[in-house]
Amino acid sequence: MKVEMSAKMIALYDKIQEPHQSKIRKKMDLLAVHGLHLNAVKALTGNYTGRYRLRAGQYRVIFCVENDTATVVAIKHRKDVYEN
Repeated sequence: MKVEMSAKMIALYDKIQEPHQSKIRKKMDLLAVHGLHLNAVKALTGNYTGRYRLRAGQYRVIFCVENDTATVVAIKHRKDVYEN
């Protein structure tokens, strides 16, 4: 699976402190290899139907999947990720 991030998502990722960045990068690399079969991935429901969550330490990566490509739509701390 290919993992894509927009320029905005890359900017958000760059603002995260280094120990957390490493965890996020490792999890996204695992996502690229294992796809949705990774234990840290969960399909979301309700207002977030059609999106998936990837746990990476204290951060959550929200992404959509289309044509074997995961497109990152949010990278936020776990306490803030589901707030509108």
